[in-house]
Parts: sequence; structure tokens; C-alpha cells
Amino acid sequence: MKIKHYLLFMTLVSLLGAFALLYVSWRQMRKASLADEDFSVLVESSGKASPLWRQAMKVSRESRDVVMAMDFFADEQSVLFQFVENMLQELGNSIKLLRKTESAPDEIVREVEKAFEDFNRTSVKLGSLAVAENSELFPQPDIGRSSASFVQAVEKLDSWVEQFIIEEKEKMEAAKARIVETRKDSFSLIGIASVAYLLVMLALGYLIHKSFLIPVSRMAKAADEALSERKSFTESSFKEVPAGSSRRSRVKSLFRKETGPKEIETLSSRLWQLVHKLEEAVDERTKQLADRTERLQDEMENRRKLEADLQHAQKMEA
Repeated sequence: MKIKHYLLFMTLVSLLGAFALLYVSWRQMRKASLADEDFSVLVESSGKASPLWRQAMKVSRESRDVVMAMDFFADEQSVLFQFVENMLQELGNSIKLLRKTESAPDEIVREVEKAFEDFNRTSVKLGSLAVAENSELFPQPDIGRSSASFVQAVEKLDSWVEQFIIEEKEKMEAAKARIVETRKDSFSLIGIASVAYLLVMLALGYLIHKSFLIPVSRMAKAADEALSERKSFTESSFKEVPAGSSRRSRVKSLFRKETGPKEIETLSSRLWQLVHKLEEAVDERTKQLADRTERLQDEMENRRKLEADLQHAQKMEA
């Protein structure tokens, strides 16, 4: 594998890890944000903030006011029934709005409507007798019975409202628990993704150290030791070279090729070849110079002998 392949692989892994971490973080934060929005909507539409609760409480309040007014009117008959009649009309409109309100309890609202119709008819009869002459001659309507039935229906509505508040509170508690759980899951996933990305980066760092730094540092160490101790690259005194190994294997052990990209392997091989050939050339040149020096010394010795023989011959001739 070449250096560019190593670099391309490391870059792609780093970018993919970074984008994966960002995606996981964005997804979990988005999930938590949606949960918060759902909880806000639930808070706005539940409990005392809901239109259903407000309308039901309005019907209950107006019903009790009308019943109290009719009880007073039944005990103290007067010509002020028109005031009570207006209250009855407003209450009827409120019950109609309650019927149209979303999620209203149909059975309870129907019972309230029937009880109100009976209470309204009885109240109108009682009001008509109040303004009539000789009212004692006419049968008196049973306002107490109709009032009791109407109050009983309104109490059922109040009970339903209380249960409605309890259920909405439970929904809010459940939503709150889901938000807390969602945030815990988000933090956990983001933490796991961060740790995974850190492990990937550590693995890439180890790969860089093993593929680039170790081969280069080994060559640099061999060169520094050779220069500082004035040793040959092929000497067996290096610690990496086992005793008894051949000269070629001792040189190769300084520039190992089993780790690193192809370029570093090629560089190690070429550097070994260059150093090996250079030392062989130096040895060969040194041997040639030694042979020449020996021949020159032999020639000089022969010349001295010839000169001595020549001088001896000249003396004998003289």
C-alpha cells in the first residue's frame, strides 16, 4: 500500500467518523427537542388550560347559581323571574357549547341536558304561576325534585372534571418521564459515539506511528549511531543485528521492510543497496590502492637493488 493510499484511508475514516458523530448528536438533540415541543403542547392543551375544562367548570358554576336562585325564588315568589330566566338561557347556551367542545363526555353531557330541560320546564312553570292570579288554585310544580336531579347530573360532571384533571396530570408526568429518558438516551448515545470516535482516532494514530514513524525513526537511529560512533552501516555492533548473522542480513536488519507503506519499503531497500554498494566500492578501491602501494614499494626496492648493483659494477670496472 502506498503513502497516498494510507493518507486517503485515514482522511476518509476521520471525516466519516466526524460526520457520524455530528449526525448522531444532531439526531439525538432533534429527538430531545421534539419531545420538549410535545410536552409544551400537552401542557398548553391539558388540565386547567384546556377549553373542555374551562367550559365544564363554567357549566358547573352557572348551574349552581341558577339552582340557588330558583330555591330562593320558590321560597320568596316575586315578579323577578325574568332575572332567573336570563340565567337559564345563559346556562342553556353554555351546555350547548359544552356539547360542541372536543373530547366532551357524551353520556354525562346528555344526562346534564335532560336534567336541565326538566329543571328549565319546572322553573318556567313556577315563574308563570308567580305572575298569575289565583296561583294557589293551580298545582305547584315540584321544583325540589327537578333541582335535585339537575344537581346530581352536575355533580357527575364535576366528578368527571376531577378525574379528567387527574388523568391529564398523569399524562404530564408520563411525558416528563419520557423527556428525562430521552435526554438520558441522547447523552448516552452521544457519549458512546464520542468514545467510539476517540478510539478510531487512537487507532489511526497507532497506524500512523507504526506505518510511518517506526520505519523512519529506525533508519534515522541507524544513521545517527553510525555517524556518532564512526561505524559502518554494515557493522554487527548495532543492537538490532543478532550475533552470527551474515553481512547482508545485518544490513537489512537496520532497514526493516516488514512495516510501513510501499514508498518507505522501497526507500529502505534502495538505501540499503546504496550503502552496501558504496561500502563495497570503498573496499574495492582501498584494496586497489593497497595493491598499487605494494607494487610501488616492490619497484622502489628493485630499483634500489639495481642502483646498488650498478654502483658495484662500476667500482669493479674502475
